[in-house]
Parts: sequence; structure tokens; C-alpha cells
Amino acid sequence: ADDIEKRITKKTAALLVNTPGNPTGAVLTKKNLEELADLAVEYDLFLLSDEAYEKIVYGKKHVSAASLDGMDEHVLTFQSFSKTYAMCGFRVGYCAAPPDIAKAVAETHIYSSLCAPTISQMLAVRALQLPSRYVSAMVREYRRRRDYILKRLSALDLHCTKPDGAFYAFPSVHGNSSRFASQLLDRANVIVLPGTEFGRYGERHIRLSYASSMKNIHEALDRMERFVKK
Repeated sequence: ADDIEKRITKKTAALLVNTPGNPTGAVLTKKNLEELADLAVEYDLFLLSDEAYEKIVYGKKHVSAASLDGMDEHVLTFQSFSKTYAMCGFRVGYCAAPPDIAKAVAETHIYSSLCAPTISQMLAVRALQLPSRYVSAMVREYRRRRDYILKRLSALDLHCTKPDGAFYAFPSVHGNSSRFASQLLDRANVIVLPGTEFGRYGERHIRLSYASSMKNIHEALDRMERFVKK
């Protein structure tokens, strides 16, 4: 929070928070969020909270910024059906905000995309009615895949901080991340995302997604192993 405060200027209008995070899988603690909330109140800022992966956490508790005391008028919470309910292609999401802000968002939204398709809305309602066991089973499977990927990356001497949420691993690589990703695609037919796609601090990292079958993950890591060891 101290580092962020140093970067606040008169032009600053909002803080953007993504937890659980993409690409690292980091989950902010309640203390982290309380410190950011204090900044939002002190400098009269909005806190834009991207919580698309809220249900996909491993042994940690997701805390929503809007649940903190005194944040009713400062937080805009952005949510999606894409991750929790595996509905990426249906493009359904929503924003919870103070009434005056919600009204302004709605007025802007109607001139940009009108609304989600009827079938997408109907499926979103159905998703909300599903028992929680389906999401729990999905998260257990993601955790199994995560643990396997971390084990394989460690054997390849590619350091990766353990993700506490989402379904991505963000290991370090040797050299330029864009070159690594390009060569991995050309020589091993494995697609990863260069860390620089997420900003300059992502250099020397790549993002792996484990939102795929274990069979595909096995094959991809076998190919990556052969590539790295050449």
C-alpha cells in the first residue's frame, strides 16, 4: 500500500484490484485489501475490484473489497460467469456498484453492447441455481492439475510461486519471455503467453493455463521438457 500511495496523483481516480489474480494466481489477504481501502477513502478514490475467479481458490479465503467496513460508496465489483461456471463463450458478467454509479454504468453500457444474448442470460440464471458441489469438484480438479504442473516445472528448474487461486501458473524462464514463447511454439507446438503481455514486470515469465484436460497438460509438459533440455 505504501508503494501505491507514492504513485497517487491529483489525476488518480481509481485503484484497480484483481484477486484472485491473473496471471499469477495471487490472492490478496483481508489486510492487503484493508490497506487499499484506507487509501481509497483517504484520497476519495474508487476501488475497481475484478473478482472473476472468486470461487477458484485453494486453501485460502477470498475476501471481497465491498465487504469491508466503510467501502459502500467506493467499490465497484466486477464479476463474470466465465470462470466459476465455465461459460467463457457466453460473455455474461455484471457490476455491483453504488446506485448513482450503477446508473451511469447502465447508461453507458446500453450504447456500447446493449445486453447479453437471451440464451446467455437464461443459462446464467440456471448456473446460479446449481448446487455448489459442481464448483467444488471443479476446484478440486484444478488443484490437482496445479500441483502436477508445479512438480513438473520444479523438475525443469523453472521457478514458480504456488498459485493460491485462478487456473494459471506463472513460472520464470531463462531469457526473453517473448522469444521463449515463440520458440516453444515453433519447436514444440506448445502455446504459452509471454509474461510481457501483462506488463514489463512480467518479463522472464510465461503464463501456463491449466483449464485443460490432464491428458493435454501431460503432453504439453512432456514437450516443454524436451524443448528445455535440448
